[in-house]
Amino acid sequence: PLWEALTHFDIPLLFLAGERDEKYAALAGEIKKVAGAAHVEIIPGCGHNIHFENSAIFCKKVKDFLALKT
Repeated sequence: PLWEALTHFDIPLLFLAGERDEKYAALAGEIKKVAGAAHVEIIPGCGHNIHFENSAIFCKKVKDFLALKT
C-alpha cells in the first residue's frame, strides 16, 4: 500500500467511486483524509464501472477535473 505517499501528494488527484461500490466508496473517504489534493466524487446510482454505467457523468467529472486551475 502507498497510503503514506498520498500524504505528500501535491498534485490534483481525482477519485471517482460509485455509491453502490461499498469498498471503493469507503476508500474514497479514506483517501480524502490523507490526500489534501484529492477531489473525491461519489457517483449516485453507479457501482464499480462508472464509465460504463453512466458514461455521461463520468466524462463530465473527468472534464471538469481537467479544467481545474491549480
